Amino acid sequence: MDIELIKKIDELIEIFNNSFLINRVEELKNEIYSDLELKNQLTAFNNTNQYSTNYLKLKTEIMNNPKIKEFKKYESELILLTLSINKKLKTLTKRRCIHENN
Repeated sequence: MDIELIKKIDELIEIFNNSFLINRVEELKNEIYSDLELKNQLTAFNNTNQYSTNYLKLKTEIMNNPKIKEFKKYESELILLTLSINKKLKTLTKRRCIHENN
């Protein structure tokens, strides 16, 4: 792997480490895990048969929680960003591999 690419990846990691999005997801995760009521709901949800009416009720309650909504929003943004970065990296490394074989 070329030194410039390694430096760019290191810069990207640094950007992620200082990102509001990443930091907010971490904060929300901590808030969710420290919220006893929500933690109990999540535990009950994970232990409930997915075909029961209680499963749907718990899922609705959990997904309507403001912390969960915000977490899911940022999680989706991170997934899209990651997919975009992976796509770009794939083109860079693919080009590099072809070049190395010639």
